[in-house]
Amino acid sequence: DDLAVHSLQVPTDVGHARYLDQSLPYVPVFEEQYGPEVSSSLQTKYYTLTESGQAGIEAATATLHALFVQATEHVLANQESLASYFHIPAALWPRIQDSWARQYVIKNDTISGRLDFALTDHGIKVYEYNADSASCLMECGYTQDAWSNAAGLGSIGRSNSSTLFTQLTAAWKSKNVQGTLHLLCDNDHEERYHSLYMKATAEAAGIPCVLMVGVQDLHFDSSDGTTILDGQNRPLQNVWKTWAWQTVISQYEARNAGAAATSGVVQVMDVMLHPSVRVFEPLWTVLPSSKAILPILTQLAPDNPYLLRSTFDPADIPLFTGGYVAKPVMGRTGANVSIYNGSGDLISATAGKWVDDTIVYQEIALLPKYEDDCYVQVNTWAIDGEYGGTVLRIDESNIVGLNSGIYPMRVVPDKCLSMAISASSVLPKYLNAVKKDLAVHTLNIARHVGNARYLDASLPFVPTFEAKYGHEVSTAQQSKYYTITEAGQAGVEAATDILHQLFLRATDHVLAHKRELAPYFCIPAGLWPKIQHSWTHQYVSVIHAFDRQAWVYNMHILANKTRFRDGWTLP
Repeated sequence: DDLAVHSLQVPTDVGHARYLDQSLPYVPVFEEQYGPEVSSSLQTKYYTLTESGQAGIEAATATLHALFVQATEHVLANQESLASYFHIPAALWPRIQDSWARQYVIKNDTISGRLDFALTDHGIKVYEYNADSASCLMECGYTQDAWSNAAGLGSIGRSNSSTLFTQLTAAWKSKNVQGTLHLLCDNDHEERYHSLYMKATAEAAGIPCVLMVGVQDLHFDSSDGTTILDGQNRPLQNVWKTWAWQTVISQYEARNAGAAATSGVVQVMDVMLHPSVRVFEPLWTVLPSSKAILPILTQLAPDNPYLLRSTFDPADIPLFTGGYVAKPVMGRTGANVSIYNGSGDLISATAGKWVDDTIVYQEIALLPKYEDDCYVQVNTWAIDGEYGGTVLRIDESNIVGLNSGIYPMRVVPDKCLSMAISASSVLPKYLNAVKKDLAVHTLNIARHVGNARYLDASLPFVPTFEAKYGHEVSTAQQSKYYTITEAGQAGVEAATDILHQLFLRATDHVLAHKRELAPYFCIPAGLWPKIQHSWTHQYVSVIHAFDRQAWVYNMHILANKTRFRDGWTLP
């Protein structure tokens, strides 16, 4: 219910107007693909998400990024037993281990990744993490806001991704890139404008950049035969790419199977596996991007409510009573996906080239269908591990593919105050201690212990307490005590901190809308100015805990320590 679709009547003069800034290098390529107009139809649509829903997906993004990284570490620590599920050549695993050690443990070289979600009646559910290469970055960070402003939606709520560009720039600054950054992409409109947008963010960080469309202009340095040079004879030292690491794996397997390599011709794999080239996103991201990580996540965090239970074993399918999805480990862009209902009947399926691949079976969570008769997938960007923005992908099929549409999304206030702190809010969806975390135990107390005084009588509050309750440990020989698990304790700690912040947000909301909400509080009208003054001078000016970024960051930190079960901790 947090997400809603709305119809929009676009005036003719607005619909035919150009709405993107022509001075930006990525705009002309985008317009070549999609045209310059606001809308070719006078009737279009947009979506809104409540502030509670927005807070939920922000927290989910940061939490799940951390969880996928933890699962990656687990795979690398248990490579012997888990490597076979990933279909990666054995000779590449030492490179992956080295990439993890150098490009995560020593310095974190991740820039961006995209999480794919379904909004369900049971909360936010993640399908997978495109941590390696993903599209729709420019649409998220630029075009949806530009379109909203041109179409007259700028006054409706707020943007969900207004800081994406600056976050990307900050991420590049933090990587301390030395030398030129080459951005490699294929000769495809979407890849080109995606690369040009990323190039602009890196240049804003002070990094000299070169866009390379294809690799045909690359060549090996004749003096050493190993250094890779671009068309201007500049060595490739740092590379950001749109090609997935799966392309490298395919080329590697083909070459090792005896495919002839043309002498002196540089392939994508030569660049991305070159020991002197620093690649963004790094090689280790092939693991969290693989669907093989999903069953491992289920094993590591079985109670995490963001996750859909997943397995490699078809014998586990009966556990998915509502239905399941079968998807290939190597699959991309929705290919070779089959959806079955609870009776095992096929609902829908897509074709593709991974028909013989290992299958992952995932608990069903169908995309919601809205009034426009389209399915909506929520995609969020993790920038340097933190939430950066949301883009909605819309499809007539419940399996989102390459041709899905994109519509803007605005973040709007919750419909009423109670929604902000109700069961539909973000908190119960991902943070909770559960009943089994708390247990009661019987304790037999020796008589000499039971009759002993146990409080420090020198403390000023102790005598008053003893006057009411006595000074003995216990007047009975049998008593009881309770224990709570570490996960449960983390849950109540997180709930306490976050609910405090949530009630503060609700207070801020009341004061911002006191005209319509004040009557519910039965407070004399003459006191409301004093309450407003108290809030301004005794909260806002002293410690502005209602800072949104700090609040979401706190939720991320607290969420990370909450549902990781006993024995598995964050670094």
